[in-house]
Amino acid sequence: LKGDYDMPTITDWLMVIITFVYVIATIFICVFNGRSAKASRDQVQESQKQFHEAKRLEYMPMLQMQFSHSDDDPREAEYIDICPSEAEASSTTSQFFNLKNVGNGTAINIIFTWKFIDLGFSDTDYLPVCAIMQGDSYKINLSCDMDNNLPQSSTLSLEFEYNDLLGNKYEQKIFLRIEDEEFVRCENDLPK
Repeated sequence: LKGDYDMPTITDWLMVIITFVYVIATIFICVFNGRSAKASRDQVQESQKQFHEAKRLEYMPMLQMQFSHSDDDPREAEYIDICPSEAEASSTTSQFFNLKNVGNGTAINIIFTWKFIDLGFSDTDYLPVCAIMQGDSYKINLSCDMDNNLPQSSTLSLEFEYNDLLGNKYEQKIFLRIEDEEFVRCENDLPK
């Protein structure tokens, strides 16, 4: 009795097995292509990060403060008063400094906070200069009212906050040492 239905032949079974293997291989190819695409996306993101970091370093300002010469014209200086307390000052010490941008880019929106580390006094203000371009230098006269609350030697920090032209924000500390009512040391940290 032969009907409308034929028994599957070996060829039919081989076609089923080949189709099954093809489906499994296609699934593996899709999985590996997905992993490869993800690796490519990660590599592009890393390249973008490196590009932005290189751009940031290209435009990064760095402020350097150092003692200025005694023959400076006081009319050319920007004056910053540092008053550690409300008590009446027994004397005032002042020192001229050069504040120079030794970095690659312009520093803008410059704010500084001075802190007497030993006493806990601090205050924040804008620098009298709006921006310091690469290579520019400004004379700063730091004037400190001394009173009996200050020890003979104390450490003062100037903490600058500023932006570069790309909008990145930096913080940089400069430490000053006062001994016997005189500025004796100036140390510059790197911007962070």
